[in-house]
Amino acid sequence: MLKKIAEGNVYFWLAVHVGLGVMASVFAMGITFWIYILFLSTIAQLLTTRNFNNSIHYFLCYFLGIEVFTRMLKLTPYIPMEAGKYLALLFLPLGLIFKVNNTGKFKPNMIGLAIVLLSLPSLIMIKRDFWQSLIFDWAGIATLGLYVMYFSNFIFDKVELNKMLRLIMYPLLSVSIYLFINTPSLSELEFTISANFDASGGFGPNQVASMFGMGIFLATTTLLLNYKPFKERWIEVVLLLLFVYRGVLTTTRGGIFSGILAIVPVFLFGRVSKASPLRKVTMLIICGIGAFLIFRYINVASGDALAERYEGETWETTGGYKEKNLESISTGRTDLILQEFNIFLDHPFFGVGPGQAVDLWDIDFTNASHTEFSRLMAEHGMFGVIICLILISSLYLVWARRFKSIRYGNAYYLNLAFLIFSLSMSTHAAMRTMITPFFFGLAYARFKTINVPKQVKRKDPIDELAIATA
Repeated sequence: MLKKIAEGNVYFWLAVHVGLGVMASVFAMGITFWIYILFLSTIAQLLTTRNFNNSIHYFLCYFLGIEVFTRMLKLTPYIPMEAGKYLALLFLPLGLIFKVNNTGKFKPNMIGLAIVLLSLPSLIMIKRDFWQSLIFDWAGIATLGLYVMYFSNFIFDKVELNKMLRLIMYPLLSVSIYLFINTPSLSELEFTISANFDASGGFGPNQVASMFGMGIFLATTTLLLNYKPFKERWIEVVLLLLFVYRGVLTTTRGGIFSGILAIVPVFLFGRVSKASPLRKVTMLIICGIGAFLIFRYINVASGDALAERYEGETWETTGGYKEKNLESISTGRTDLILQEFNIFLDHPFFGVGPGQAVDLWDIDFTNASHTEFSRLMAEHGMFGVIICLILISSLYLVWARRFKSIRYGNAYYLNLAFLIFSLSMSTHAAMRTMITPFFFGLAYARFKTINVPKQVKRKDPIDELAIATA
């Protein structure tokens, strides 16, 4: 069914997802039924086609856009809070077992396998809540490795990439419609110098902002590269402005900044199909002006509270009780990072085990880490340090092979953008959603968005590249 959604009439499916947003406001369980229909149809397709119609990543793309929505609607236990991780742990190994891709050759990616194996030793250190720690803390980094192993065997052209973009952004439209119906209007919202739960549907603003930051990144990318996944450019512009409005209203900065940061390599290095570079600059200016006007409009309505929030102010700094510093700007994350680094120094080999670091914190911050790098060090020890080095070095590997990518017609700037987006998300939202592992894994695919020069004789790219760059 998801193949039909990906390839079907965009106007029809946009209307359907507007309807899903309306339905969720009066009958939330309807979303549960919808997800089960998609899940069961995907299982049926896998039993008959063995993923030859891309059922696995079509479903994972769609759930990426609807994951936070299921939490917002409180669909547990029908849709578990960590359903994204359960589904990834189910479908990705199946994809690896089926060994189906579009390159004609399937080869396990050693980088992804290394990440999974390096995450295992610290499991012996888990002393409490084993299954919760396994799913909530360990499964995030494990699925990241599985995503790398799965996507590294695929080459996506612009047509296929557009299908995936549609499947991710359709549910975001439903979420936006739901929030418009079920949250106070701008004039009724009470703004403070903190995250706005009322504007995010009563659910975690950090995750909601991360979801809309993803939408901002993807919608802007399609406009800059002239991809037109929704056939008409005005649809992409409307979706972009919608995502900006809903994302900024949460007054949570991390997801928005991550989306903006990931746009940079697309703008600097992206090749525009059948259009001049001037068009790319023009589109960025138009998008920037639109986003600025939305920000300005909300800021005026908030009495400058939004601007103060983005400047890193807190109620303590504005009240004169505390000076603004890195600690206040990061809303306590720097102190948490130092805490987890000290835990690593005390437990350098295996770490303290997934989900166990919270017991050793000396601060009252949250019930889970927000920064994946420091979490890996504290909970996985030296093995976590190696994983961190692998994650960061991926940026260098993509950049170092950019010329070879161009030579063989691969769009390396998409890989770079996906990596930057994923790593940036991991610094403020860790693995709370599947956004981080999904885009890190997708960065290991190849994207055939330009023609291969005729004078270059192609070799098998899987044999040539340890990391798939584009």
